[in-house]
Amino acid sequence: MQRFQGEDANWKQMRREQIRMSERALKGQMDENIRRQEREKHKDMLEKQELLHQNQVQLHQAALEEERRKAARIALHSFNQAQAAERAESLKEQHRQEETENLAEMWHTMTSDMLTECADAGERDVGGGKPPQILPDRWKGIRPEQLRSFQRDREQQCQQKQKQCDAAKIQDAAWNLEQLTLTRKAEEEERRKAEKMRELRIQMDQYNMKLAREQRAHQEYLNKKLYTNKPTKDYFYQFNTSSR
Repeated sequence: MQRFQGEDANWKQMRREQIRMSERALKGQMDENIRRQEREKHKDMLEKQELLHQNQVQLHQAALEEERRKAARIALHSFNQAQAAERAESLKEQHRQEETENLAEMWHTMTSDMLTECADAGERDVGGGKPPQILPDRWKGIRPEQLRSFQRDREQQCQQKQKQCDAAKIQDAAWNLEQLTLTRKAEEEERRKAEKMRELRIQMDQYNMKLAREQRAHQEYLNKKLYTNKPTKDYFYQFNTSSR
């Protein structure tokens, strides 16, 4: 390639300028790569910090939840202990009250008329002519006079019941006898009606036989005595022979 004087200097200058421009472009690319890498590192660092923060928050919440559950368990345990203590105290008080009542009842039984043999201790007068009121916790049983009165009343009731049974039996027997009498009368009436019907049929049969005999006798009389001369053919020919 032919070059003129002065062209070599220009070409070298241009060549150096191209090299500097290439170096600047390459340096710019390298700087951009470095900045991009820095941004990515910064982004990764922020993501790791956010993840760490979330983990810390979750751990804190889990610790708070565990503390809450622990406090709830402690409160429930304390409540159960208080309830158990209250029930135990209530049972003790109930046992003490039952023992006190049992002792009072035993003392009342020992000092009252309950253990006496007097029958009046089991009764209380109510006045007004009414029978005495029975006290179940002091009643000593039926007195002899009361037992005799009960026995008399029972015998009277049995006798009254026996009389009612006897009256009912007599009434049933009378009713059965009346029914039997009516039945026999009805059967006798049926027999009389049947006998009358039989006699009436016999009389009708005899009357019919008599009528039949009389009719046969009358027919024989007509045939044998009244109509002895039978007309001949000439007798019938004489009729309707004239013009009149």
